Parts: sequence; structure tokens; C-alpha cells
Amino acid sequence: MGTRNLTRFHGYYDHYCYLPLYVFCGQATLACLLRPSRTDGAKHSAAVIKLLVRRGRRSASDRFDAPEKLDES
Repeated sequence: MGTRNLTRFHGYYDHYCYLPLYVFCGQATLACLLRPSRTDGAKHSAAVIKLLVRRGRRSASDRFDAPEKLDES
């Protein structure tokens, strides 16, 4: 047991396991990070959220800052 990459024994779960971090928006999966189970459950979550917010803002600003083409006909 525990021979797979990133699996470690987790005392709370009393088992060898992974500790994945998933971020969803409705039915869409925005991020998935596979972490070893020996890490804190909240570790990396703030960094992932900051990254998603930064990318979301950049994407939104690109869409709304672009001048719209007017149909002159």
C-alpha cells in the first residue's frame, strides 16, 4: 500500500490516499489539483483561487475593452 505516486498515509482517514482539490462553477470544472494526502486540506486553495480570479478578470477585460464593430449598412 502507498506505492503509488503522491499517496501517503493519512491518519484522519486511516488509509493511503490522495488529497485532490477541485474547483467548480456550476457543472464546469475550473481546476483540479492532485496533492499528496500528507498536506493540509486548505493548502494551495488560496493560490488556486487567486489564479482563477486573475485569469477570469483578464478574460473579462479582454472581452469588454475591445471596441465593438458597428454595422454601418
